[in-house]
Amino acid sequence: MKDPYSPTSDEIEEWAKTRGARYPVEDWDLVVADQGNGELLVRIAADPTCINHDAVMNLLYVYAGQVLREGRRASGVAELRKAVDRAAAVAMDDLRLWAQRSTDAIDGRGPDPRPGSDLGDYEFWFRGGWRPPSM
Repeated sequence: MKDPYSPTSDEIEEWAKTRGARYPVEDWDLVVADQGNGELLVRIAADPTCINHDAVMNLLYVYAGQVLREGRRASGVAELRKAVDRAAAVAMDDLRLWAQRSTDAIDGRGPDPRPGSDLGDYEFWFRGGWRPPSM
């Protein structure tokens, strides 16, 4: 990866398909989330050749949480809704669940990742709290 603080779409996809891949730098999940990569991450997660599917799902939760944490600004929410629509159309339960949870949060019905909200909500979006206990 040429610049882990500004990865290209191809580099993110290559990372997702590399066995044993780890984040190239600390907080790389936030780096990827800040670049509006929602639709890319949905496409990668939906690809059956994605070896790091769970890690990409985590990136999707961080991405949605980051958009919502930034105060639901219109452009970020519009990008998130595009990713949600794409995920809802995929025949994968975990992507559809992410889409539903993200929609609920956008509409004020789900865990709220904004500062001052319940710590469990922050854990849900940013620290893998969305995963079932068996994962």
